[in-house]
Amino acid sequence: MAAELPVVHLKIRHRATGLTPPAVATQDLLAQTFEFLARRFPESRRKAYYLMSIHEHLPPQARKDLNEVGWTKGLELAKLARRDGRHFDCATWLHKAREMPKEG
Repeated sequence: MAAELPVVHLKIRHRATGLTPPAVATQDLLAQTFEFLARRFPESRRKAYYLMSIHEHLPPQARKDLNEVGWTKGLELAKLARRDGRHFDCATWLHKAREMPKEG
């Protein structure tokens, strides 16, 4: 039985690096990603999409602190990061998220 490997979204500029584009069609990769998410999060597809959004939009330093602030606050931070783009002030928003009480 083959081992399952998670699909990771990498941004590689193949023309700049001299690499050829992947032979796998984008639709096939998308279908594989959805299948992986359905297996990994069978109880909640919505949560899986939220976690993917967090991973795609938050900078690495914010993802490291995600366990401390929680994934629901992480989702809100991802929305801010997507809105602000390169001007997203990660440290300030992480500090605010840590200061806010967790819902219980």
